[in-house]
Amino acid sequence: MPVIDFHSHILPGVDDGSRNTEESLAMLHLAGKQGVDLMISTSHFYARHDRPEKFLRRRNDAYKRLKNAIDASHREEKKTGDYQKKMPDIILGAEVAYFNGISKAEEIRQLTIEGTDLLLLEMPFCKWTESIMEDVEDLVYNSDMKI
Repeated sequence: MPVIDFHSHILPGVDDGSRNTEESLAMLHLAGKQGVDLMISTSHFYARHDRPEKFLRRRNDAYKRLKNAIDASHREEKKTGDYQKKMPDIILGAEVAYFNGISKAEEIRQLTIEGTDLLLLEMPFCKWTESIMEDVEDLVYNSDMKI
């Protein structure tokens, strides 16, 4: 049975997670040693600060940098004969902070976990009002995503 980390901030310099590529590699090595097979990168998305297109570009750039560093690490490990270090695979997603009107925002679909219809929704850190609950219910019951 694979071990999946469903909530990680593994991408370098995107949010409050890893600060740089070296830290991301260290996190991946540690996760691999602990038996993690797959990590879902769930960088924070805040609609009040970002547009989905800008967020996706930044996230994809960070992933490319990390992927290049992973490939270089693997090449170095093969050269030195120290290739037993297993790192988990990574798929991209987002931790989407709730915002008013989220159920009507069509571009939110772009933030689902790669290859799925799953959306990781971060609920607000305030008292949930009836309008918040109605908005989330609309998202849950009237979209093609699983929340």
